[in-house]
Amino acid sequence: MKTKLLLILVLISIKTTAQTPINTLEIENGNIFEIVNSTNTLDESSSGANLIWNFTDLVSLGQNVIYNFEPTTDEVTTYPNTSNVLVSTSDMNGVTNVSKLFTKTVGNTFSITGLNSTEIDLNFATNNASIGTLPMNYGYLNTDTLAGTYTFGTYSGTLTGTIASSVDAYGTMSTNFGLLSNTSVTRLKSVQNINLNYQIFSNVGTVVQTTYNYYPDQGIGIQTPLFRSTTTSINVPLLSINQTVTQYEVWVGQLLGTTSNDYKNFVSLYPNPVQDVLKIRNESDSTINSVSITDNNGRVVLNTTSFENGIDVSTLQNGIYFVKITTDKGTSNQKMIKN
Repeated sequence: MKTKLLLILVLISIKTTAQTPINTLEIENGNIFEIVNSTNTLDESSSGANLIWNFTDLVSLGQNVIYNFEPTTDEVTTYPNTSNVLVSTSDMNGVTNVSKLFTKTVGNTFSITGLNSTEIDLNFATNNASIGTLPMNYGYLNTDTLAGTYTFGTYSGTLTGTIASSVDAYGTMSTNFGLLSNTSVTRLKSVQNINLNYQIFSNVGTVVQTTYNYYPDQGIGIQTPLFRSTTTSINVPLLSINQTVTQYEVWVGQLLGTTSNDYKNFVSLYPNPVQDVLKIRNESDSTINSVSITDNNGRVVLNTTSFENGIDVSTLQNGIYFVKITTDKGTSNQKMIKN
């Protein structure tokens, strides 16, 4: 339960690089992030120009798929001013969790109106939390206050705090995941300091969350952070919670042939990249009939109708493959990385 709380409180030789502005904070539909850990401690403390981030010791823990939706009437009533709902469907250790980030955009100013999961709700209805105004260039700074309510289990109350955002660094980033490496990125740092109040008692707990988002050079055509980290420190003596957790996510691709009409109306592959066993997550109302895997030369290297317990791909050579999933309602073609 504590881990889920930390996860939802979330809703990069010296090379000279040119800083590019951050033009959007929204994540495109169907983007896939690998939830990862690192065998070595990642140092994100430095800020400035022409930095180098080598995130090349990452190991997979699960996956997260992102979609955007227009808010329903009830959602706008509950989270006033909301104009977009970002839905994250994560899968770790066979457990799927769905969380929602409610946002608003007025002109070019982007703000958070709320966060929601099955266990916690943060509602910034009293004072939305402004991230800032786009485009954001290196050196950009923005600080805003936030206020609203929270619900966690049987506990609920009010919250106040601040959010400080800054474009604090740019340089080049490499990872051992995804399709991009040694890529020019610009980093957005955001720090939330939240005080929790319960009944007549003020400041019964605190939440401090620091996030880093590494956005690529927009010239490559990707408008999604290639790497992001979230460090959350929660101290709520009332609930006997006092811990700090960091979660890392790296962009690995985008689902093909899907829309945002229904975020569950797709099938997806995981883990991806894969080493031994490839699994298929079917969150649609269709029935999967067969799965075939084709290499870069167009040769079918595997064809099966038995996939309920995963597909053994351990004998395949490392590289990029194309997976065709045939269902009773059509086909889905997706990339798979074998490493």
